[in-house]
Amino acid sequence: MILETDVVSPYDMTIAGRVGQEEAEAGNLLSAVLPSEQVFGQSIDIVKGGNGFNEIANFRSYDSEVSFGEAGEDVEEVTVKLPALGQKTRISELDQLKAFGHGDRQVLEDMRLKAAKLRGVAVAERMELMRGQVLQTGVAAINENRFKKTIDFDRDASMTVTAGTVWGSGAPLTDIDTWVAVYSELNGHDPENLIVSTAIRTALKKNPEVVASIHGENSKQRVTNAQLNDFLIEE
Repeated sequence: MILETDVVSPYDMTIAGRVGQEEAEAGNLLSAVLPSEQVFGQSIDIVKGGNGFNEIANFRSYDSEVSFGEAGEDVEEVTVKLPALGQKTRISELDQLKAFGHGDRQVLEDMRLKAAKLRGVAVAERMELMRGQVLQTGVAAINENRFKKTIDFDRDASMTVTAGTVWGSGAPLTDIDTWVAVYSELNGHDPENLIVSTAIRTALKKNPEVVASIHGENSKQRVTNAQLNDFLIEE
């Protein structure tokens, strides 16, 4: 009887899974904003609070003691238990019989390595979904497979915003300017990125205020993704 380890080694399966995860991570937009970090252990320590400002230093006379800064006095260190994340898949009896029909053991190995790689992709996609939730709400909430955990990053309530009017017909540029001003006041610098969904991007491209700002009043020209990005960067 042929054992699974006779077809492909656990080491090769692990490598295939990690390659799948790394390749998917490289293509995930939000991983650039909230990157993954390798941790040795089952828990991590995160710092909550703080105003985000880097405190300025103080001049001193020579031979006098350097003063301590106050940064970090209003922060809290929290230990978070890391949940396990993974997925199994089935290779059906029919698929294996079809592979045996080729008479080539390499087909069996490739089938398993492909399945392992796709499981790595599944892990990366679940993490990307969690990143989106954290960016949108400031909270990581997990309730799956008997693991329940809510991690609140204590994001300031003013950083969760909703447009007063849908952007298909509203004034998105005014909304964005207002939100950027609030963000800058709180954090001491402008935001680096504006990340929106495909639906919101489409609404912005069709919005009369945006079209007029890019192509002029009463223009019937379409706004492309590149034009929208360039315009918002200039703004």
